[in-house]
Amino acid sequence: MRARRVGAEYPGAMAEDLDELGERAVTAARALARARRAAKDAFLTGAAALLEERREEVLAANAQDVAAAETAGADATALDRLRLTPARVAQMAEGLRAVAAQADPVGACGSARCGYRSGWSAWSTRTART
Repeated sequence: MRARRVGAEYPGAMAEDLDELGERAVTAARALARARRAAKDAFLTGAAALLEERREEVLAANAQDVAAAETAGADATALDRLRLTPARVAQMAEGLRAVAAQADPVGACGSARCGYRSGWSAWSTRTART
């Protein structure tokens, strides 16, 4: 799988940053697809704990992002979506824990049974896209 070159739509250094981010996301998706359930859950719960532990740093960095967006002329709706609060950070951490608590769909059998003219049949299986 190749990352779509989204950077071409943006000028200069931002284009390079977006292309690099896309490539890193593809690499991470491949690694995640091969990871065991316990490793995925440990990452998610660890990320939740780290988010809570470094909440003040996250909020300070977000305040700078919001100020830059205001300077750039972002509208009120965009600013509201960008702005984090302690409650929103707590919700983000809780969301990570909720994902960790769900069943891992990779490798799980689906409900669709596929039949072929040759007589073969197979159940669908969820796999990660790599």
